Formats: sequence, C-alpha cells, structure tokens
Amino acid sequence: MAQPQDKQSGRRTLTLPVDPQALAALDIVDRLRAAGHGAFPVGGCVRDLVAGQPPKDWDVATSALPDEIRAIFGRVIEVGAAFGVLRVPVHIAGQRVEIEVATFRADGPYSDGRRPDGVRFTDAREDVLRRDFTLNGLLLDPGPQGQDGRRTAEVIDWVGGVADLDDGLLRAIGNAEDRFSEDGLRILRAVRFAARFELRIEDGTRAAIIAMADRLAHVSRERIRGELEGALRPPWAATAVRLLAELGLHTIIWPKLADRDPDLSRAEARLAAICAYLAEPEPEVVADPLPSQRDLDLPLALAALLLDLGPPDRRGVELLARDLRLSGPQGQRLARLWKLAELASSLASALDTTPEEAVQTPAWIRLLRQADADAALLLAMAVARPDSTDIVQFLRAMRAGRAGASASAWRPRLWVDGSTLRELGHEPSPAFKHALLAAEDVQLAGGTRQHALDAALALLSAWDAG
Repeated sequence: MAQPQDKQSGRRTLTLPVDPQALAALDIVDRLRAAGHGAFPVGGCVRDLVAGQPPKDWDVATSALPDEIRAIFGRVIEVGAAFGVLRVPVHIAGQRVEIEVATFRADGPYSDGRRPDGVRFTDAREDVLRRDFTLNGLLLDPGPQGQDGRRTAEVIDWVGGVADLDDGLLRAIGNAEDRFSEDGLRILRAVRFAARFELRIEDGTRAAIIAMADRLAHVSRERIRGELEGALRPPWAATAVRLLAELGLHTIIWPKLADRDPDLSRAEARLAAICAYLAEPEPEVVADPLPSQRDLDLPLALAALLLDLGPPDRRGVELLARDLRLSGPQGQRLARLWKLAELASSLASALDTTPEEAVQTPAWIRLLRQADADAALLLAMAVARPDSTDIVQFLRAMRAGRAGASASAWRPRLWVDGSTLRELGHEPSPAFKHALLAAEDVQLAGGTRQHALDAALALLSAWDAG
C-alpha cells in the first residue's frame, strides 16, 4: 500500500471512537488498503478528534479511482464522480451508514468561484494542499486493532494544522488570497471555524478576508444560509456575529442591517443571551407537555441576528426569507417568532399581575400554547434591555409556567362552537369569530359552560346592535 512520507514533526496519536460512522469509515479504509490503495480518513473528522470533539461526519480520501471504488464496493451513490467523489453505503452495527469517499485530486482553475473547472487525480499530499485551512488538511493513518478492541491512528500533518490548533490559530493553506479566490464562501467558513474552535485568525488570512470580503456578494444565498446555519450554533453563535462585524462581512451580506446595528453589538448580545438561557437546566415538564425550545435552530438564530431588520408586515418578512433562501416552514417560523416575541414583551411590560396569575389568563394561554411560544419567550428575554431584570424574570417565570402546563388543558374541547350558535338561530357572520373567542376566554379562565355561552351571545347581541 502506498504510504505518505515526510510526516511533519507535529504528529499526534489518537484513540479512535467506535460509533457507527467511525467504524464504517475505518471499514472502508481497510477494504481499500486490502485492495492495494492508499486510503485515509480526512478533513473534519480528524480536525474534531485533534480538537477533542466527537466527529459528526467521516470522509475518506483514497488513491483509488472512481471505477476502482465501484469495483470494490459495488453499489455506490454518485455524488460528483467527475471530481472523484462517491458515497459508499456500509451496513455496520445494525445501521446503514453512508461515507463520502473521494479520490486524491488537484483542482484546476475556479472560473465560477465555487467549483474547479476540472480536476487531476494525484497523491495524498497534493490533495491536502488544495484544501482551505490547515485544521482541515489533516489525515489519519489507522493502525491495527489493539488487544482492548480499540484502534489508534497517527495524524499525518503536512500543513501545520496540529500546531495551529494547539496554538489557537486559524490559517489558510498556502496563499490565503488564492484559497478565497477559488471559493468566496471560504471567507464565511473562516468565521465558523474560528468561532467554533475559539481560534484567532492568522494575520495574513485575516488581511485576505478583509481585502476580499466583497467576493461574498457573488456567493449564492443558499450557500451563505448553509454556512450561517453552522456558524450560528451554541455556544459560539455570539462569537461568530462579533467576527462578522470585525471583518466587515455583514456590510456585504446585509447592508441595511449594518446601517441599523453597525457593529452588530445588539445582535451579538441577543445571541449570547439566548445561548446562555439554553444552557440553563431544563424546567420540569408535565406528562402532556407543550413543545419546548432546546436548541438554537436557524429561524431562532436569524430572528435574533436580524431583529433590527424586523419587517413589520408579512410581505417584508417574505422578502427577507426569500433573500435568505429559507424554506417555507423556516420563513413562517421566523415571522411567528418576531410576532410572538413582540406580543410577549408587550404583555410582560404591563406587569399588572403576578406570573402565577398571568399564566392562567386567556391572553397568556393563547400565546403560550403555540408551538413557537417557548422560542419566542427566549427571544423576548434576549431583546429586553439589560436593566429590565423584572421583565426578564417575568418572562422566565412564564417559560416555567408553560413547561408545567398540560397541552390538552390549554386546548380543551370547546363548549361553544359554530354549530352551537347556529343551533340557537344565529347565521354565520364576521361576529362569529369574536363570539367564539369570548366564549373560549371564559372557559380558559375557569368559568362555567353557561357563562361561556352567555359571553358569546352578549357579543353577538352587541354586534347586531352596533
């Protein structure tokens, strides 16, 4: 088997995990090597292991050509065979796992600023040198299984990625301007990696990002949205926002936001607050719980980041969601979060009752029983001024009250509905909706069935009289 030579002095030996993804990747490496090819886990999985984090995805790079990979594994999934990229399904530990397997390659020119015009299949070292940052230019050389059943692997590092991770540094491989010219999205990717791994961006790499920031204007919004989804994650979302501002990238992606929050300090504070709230112990919930927010999903992250753009009308939200290429459900959730957070802030600002009393009132019940309410409360807490501790504590109490409420109790079978009113001789009219809400208010507040019906009929009578 062809084995890379000239490993740098920053070598590291790692004990490999035994989850299905790792086992599947190692199985593929073993089978490729048994067939006489060079093969190594590469990129993000190695980076994460060196950084002491569990890898989410495993990729394999190999000297085997696509046809040779097909011959060894049979059924494969065509991802980008022209670029030497396939996905190989493996059944292991009772699961079906797909691993991306790519032939070592060197890239040609990037005319479109995203993909190379063509590739040339090459060796492992040249394949590493085409990658973006040193932390992603690492290979793993797995050893045999030990007596304890575990495997270790030596890190192969030709670009100084291990040392850069140890030193807390993000550095482009080779000439930074060349790397960003090849794909402008790498500018935004630098923010994600620097925030996630708490790295300082190396001076030359940083200077190239600032000088070439306008290349982001030519990157598709779909790709920008995808990169933001990785950057705006807890606990590093606020750091990512600060880096966006420091590097001036927000002026390219959202010029209007840069006008309203020039250094993104308000957005940074909101995201820092939400991440802190999410890290708090979860409140106790009942057996019939309402949906709660346990993570920073993209609509919530964007609601906090872009709050200062917050279009007041439905059309404005639709345009913003379309610009970000959000899916329909994502755009709808973004709009709901802004609307519900504003309502929660308005109700809490009144402070005319205790949280224990408020959580039993129809106005709060209608808000809190919605699926997006917990996320909206987090956003409302993050929006509150730093000196508004009473508002924050009130909203925090409402989250706890919601966690202890029963979904079915807050959505009871209605005593008064449209058929009830029609049976009493009332024709459907615009007043029906208001009458039914009045009846439900009484029911949610603990009134009787007769009182609920009286409230509906009184509203219909007043409507007719008016």
